[in-house]
Amino acid sequence: MFMRRNLTSCIPGLSNYTTPGFYWDIKTYKHINNPKYLESYGAKVYSQNDEDGIISEIFRRIGCSDKRFIEFGVSNGLECNSHCLLFRGWSGLWIEGDSSSYEQICTKFDSVINKNLLVHNEFITCENVNQIFLQYQFEGEIDLLSIDVDGNDYHIFNKIDSISPRVVVIEYNGKFPPDVEWIMEYDPTYCWNGTDKHGASLKSLEKLAGLKGYQLVGTNAIGVNAFFVRKDLANRKFPLPATSENLYNPMRVFSNLRFQNSHPPSKCLIAATSENSDNSTGHQDFIYLYKEELKCGEIKLTSETTSLTLSARESGCFSVSVANYSKASLSSFNPYPVHISYHIDNTEGDTILNDGARTALPYVLYSGMGCSVLCSVEAPENPGSYTLRVTLVKEQCFWFEDHVKDIILPIPLYVE
Repeated sequence: MFMRRNLTSCIPGLSNYTTPGFYWDIKTYKHINNPKYLESYGAKVYSQNDEDGIISEIFRRIGCSDKRFIEFGVSNGLECNSHCLLFRGWSGLWIEGDSSSYEQICTKFDSVINKNLLVHNEFITCENVNQIFLQYQFEGEIDLLSIDVDGNDYHIFNKIDSISPRVVVIEYNGKFPPDVEWIMEYDPTYCWNGTDKHGASLKSLEKLAGLKGYQLVGTNAIGVNAFFVRKDLANRKFPLPATSENLYNPMRVFSNLRFQNSHPPSKCLIAATSENSDNSTGHQDFIYLYKEELKCGEIKLTSETTSLTLSARESGCFSVSVANYSKASLSSFNPYPVHISYHIDNTEGDTILNDGARTALPYVLYSGMGCSVLCSVEAPENPGSYTLRVTLVKEQCFWFEDHVKDIILPIPLYVE
């Protein structure tokens, strides 16, 4: 019975599943049920697969710096890893080698080009990559670098030394198991022909990234992109061990695992007059309406965990059941996702941790729906008695206790 608990059983609507191996499916299933791992945060807004959600969760954990990105290999830009970031007030540089795709970008993103977005038409090679960055005045620290050139990805990543991205997303060759090292030979004229000759294995990228000061923090469930965070920022915020063997997902692009969000995009929807920030009028109107929906009814949090006893800095788990009786939908799969989180108070009532770890909801909770999930918490470093105040948060918007009456779920926490 356990062998049947693969991705088919944990992703609703997935049937006739073609798998690269049940061993990997079981590992991914375990990751999806552990909030420390990134697979459960995967969600598609404008990314090709589920990268939007994972990128959002990574920056929730480490915070943002200058909100600048560089991405190359974006095709026409409509489905890439930084399109959604433009709606969140980010700015950056796209580099696309195909002239036809470049022309489409210029048409479809005319409202943001030379405002929030710079676009360069040239094939990236080891010889020109740093020069192009400097040409557009990208130097030193930026928040995000995304690499997808279907071939020389490893070699180009290795040559980059003009910028210090805090997060790197890079495509890996998911055909190779996590203990295998393989790197495609460098060829500046290479164009992918649809075969398995492209990029590098995850193990090879893990080793290169380690030499460059980065830690592997996860891969997406479809087995296409690897996510790295600069080691000085990782700080136990991501699963350990940070190895390919622990964090690998096999390539599942030929299975029935697909990510789709609403209707397909045809043009960048940011208006030319938009402020392109979370304080825009459209954002404020959306939040106002959402708060009004929350007022109609209630949301209840309950738990079978009566108390927690942990050692200092030890991680533990507690259960949370969410019942949505409001008119608002609760979703972890949109640009402003809803997550379960918590605050920690001491016996004097002072909040010693305001921004607790997040746990994604397993599916959208429409009015009248509920779910149960397992959440994780890290105990404070000082022994004593505490209160874990469990709540919901709408990322980049508000904590639910500010607008929903009696939503806080208190759980006693004892640290030995």
